[in-house]
Parts: sequence; structure tokens; C-alpha cells
Amino acid sequence: MAMGEYEIHVDCRSHDRQLRPELLPLLDPMEDKFQGIRLGYEEWDPADLPAEAAQLASDSDAAIVVVGRDKEWETEGEDIPIFELPGDQVRLIQEVAAACKPTVVVVQAGTPVQMEPWIDSVQAVLYTWYQDQELGNAAAAVICGKVNPSGRLPMTFPRRIEDCPAFSSFPGEDAESYYSEGLFVGYRWWDLLGTMPQFPLGFGLSYNALRLVYTAGGTILTLTCHVSNTGGSDLAGRETVIAWFSQCPPTKLARPKKQICGSAKSKPLLPGEEEEVRIEVDFHAFGMFGTKKGAWVIPANTRFQILLGTTALDTEVAWVVDVPCEITWSR
Repeated sequence: MAMGEYEIHVDCRSHDRQLRPELLPLLDPMEDKFQGIRLGYEEWDPADLPAEAAQLASDSDAAIVVVGRDKEWETEGEDIPIFELPGDQVRLIQEVAAACKPTVVVVQAGTPVQMEPWIDSVQAVLYTWYQDQELGNAAAAVICGKVNPSGRLPMTFPRRIEDCPAFSSFPGEDAESYYSEGLFVGYRWWDLLGTMPQFPLGFGLSYNALRLVYTAGGTILTLTCHVSNTGGSDLAGRETVIAWFSQCPPTKLARPKKQICGSAKSKPLLPGEEEEVRIEVDFHAFGMFGTKKGAWVIPANTRFQILLGTTALDTEVAWVVDVPCEITWSR
């Protein structure tokens, strides 16, 4: 550090959203309660930490690399500045993966992160989100095979930030962001453009192979299918079934290629076990708001395909529904 005089500005903020009014007398005057301040900085360490980690991994049977973001990067008060993993984390993954196989990457983050160029060089990725103090135990139980992972992604993971629908209008002007994608939010945008995401909505792997068989029966409001565990491990496995609808052409209004109208999750199934999963669908899901009528509308002579699947990229037409007469409702 160069010698000389420096002027230091201290900017403090809290993640707390509320302050109890009765505490205000305890804070005023603050100078009578707290005297002094300590200044410091993180010393620069010239050690090549990714190289050290790779050296340790080269002598190991397997490597687990934990990466992600923390509250300094993700907060409710502002947008995330970068899509990539911050710091040297990408290099850490690449060097460890080159030195040891298998390499498992555990990602702690509240939103998707860019996984290229390292995703194809690792053998597994466990996305833990933020799991608080039991994260270590929960992740270890999954990695060691004591618990069968059955979570499914609630959003689309893009390959590039440029593929996201809001990229062209972000961050907006004068603190306003215009959602130019209109109805085509989330997975609907990828359907519209035909862009391949890194992982589609609903994606998730288990230690078992789970199979869906659609039954021939059912009505517009009750969808059924059979989920069976066909093996792969001795653990019980679960599957999430997603129902979608797609309006067949011709259509008077622009609509997404398909839209979610329901979902259900099977109970834990041991190898060889099977369960009938039922999804109750409200017909209101098929409507669109007509500005001229001032009401929700399902036009007459409309045909819908009902699809079932596990992800936005893995769907199959299970039923076809015809609506001969117009249906309207106001709420």
C-alpha cells in the first residue's frame, strides 16, 4: 500500500426490512454507546489455490467442488451483476475436473448460473440452492447414495444470458424495465424461438429410472398416468409429472406453444413399484383475457392438445379436447 493520506467513506446497510419503533431511543445518541471503529482489509495471497486443489484432487478417488454465490452477490435489493460464477470458481472446476474423475460440482445459488464451458468436463452437478445450516449433511446424503434426489427445476436454465427474454431490455431506463416478451415468459420463450436451454423446466435426475404410462381414460379435468420405478438403485424414487395444454391452429390470438395447467408428484416408489398419479385441471387454465369483452374467453370450436411429461422438452400428447361453444367468465 502506498504511503500517504486517505479519505475513507463508510457505507453501511442492513438486510433487515423493519425496525421496531420502541428500539429507537436505544440508538439515539449512538455516539454515547459505541466509541471507535476498526479499519482493515483482506491481505493479498499469492497462492494459486485452484492449482493446489487440483494437486490434491489428483491423488483422490473422487473430487467434490463446492461453488456458487452468497449474499454479497445475491440479494433481494438489487439485480445480480453477472451470470457467471464469480472469482476463480470456473478455473477451479476446470483444473480439478482435469486432475480427477469423477468430479462432482455442488452449486449453492438462488438463481441459475452459467455452466459453460465446464459442464461437459464434470460427471455430476448437484444444485442445492440455499439450504441453510443442514446443507452439508443433505448434500452428503445425496452424493453418498443415502437419499435419492427427486427435485425438479422450477425454471429454465439458459446456456447464455443472451438467450433470456429480458436480455434486450435489461436493466431498463429510469428504474423501469419493460417486459417486451409479453406472454412468452420463461419456458414459453424457449418454445417460441426453439432455443435449446442448458436444462429445461422440470429437469432433474434420480438414481432410478422412472417411467410414465398414460392411461386411455380421463376427462378434461382429471388426468391420470402410471409412474413406475424400473430400477437403477435400491433406493425409493419419486417423479414429478407436469401437464400442459397446447391450442391447435388456427388461433385468433398469439399464444405460447404450450402452457402448464397442472402437476403432481408420485410417492416414493421402490424398484418394481407403481402408482397411478392424478392431476386435477381447472378449465379456467385454458382461457385468455379478451380486452374487447372484458372477460376471460375460450373461443368456440377450439381444440386443445393435453400433454404430459417430466420437462418442458419431454412431453407427449395424451388427450385431445374440443370446445364446441364459447366459454366466458369474469373472474
